[in-house]
Amino acid sequence: MSGVVQRSGVARATVYRRYPTRDAMTAAALARVKGREPFRLSGDVEEDIATGVHQAAAVLASAAFRRFLPSFVAEAMRGPASARAQMERVAPNHGQIAREYDEIAAAAGLRTDIDPATVADIIQGAMLMRLLATGRPPTRQAEADLVAVLRRGLQAEAIDVADEEGAA
Repeated sequence: MSGVVQRSGVARATVYRRYPTRDAMTAAALARVKGREPFRLSGDVEEDIATGVHQAAAVLASAAFRRFLPSFVAEAMRGPASARAQMERVAPNHGQIAREYDEIAAAAGLRTDIDPATVADIIQGAMLMRLLATGRPPTRQAEADLVAVLRRGLQAEAIDVADEEGAA
């Protein structure tokens, strides 16, 4: 907060009036650089996974977000509570997709033997890793590839084939 006060050239009280806590300031900065609202889940988990992949790539394509990314990571590394708060700000649909997957995976013919949060983690992690590995945001082809891998790997019959191969 002291650095912000110093760089802004305004009184400390002015900064604290607008942002009473460090978390409030971080949330405001993140909302500004992210530049998009969370998407509304459709109830079709496969469609929502594809939308989540596209949204993650779009956020990572923002130069403002990429400049903010080191601060986001540093803040998340302060501990589990901070990490959860940061994730909720950056990817509010992360938890919602996990809940949706948990609720409707079986009816949708998707695997139920995995932690539903893993699906959301794969989306965010793969898109972020593409940025970190290449220095560029994920391409449309990278998005399509990830969606294809997820769709195939999450199919319930994928578990049956793996079980049969393991038994042989």
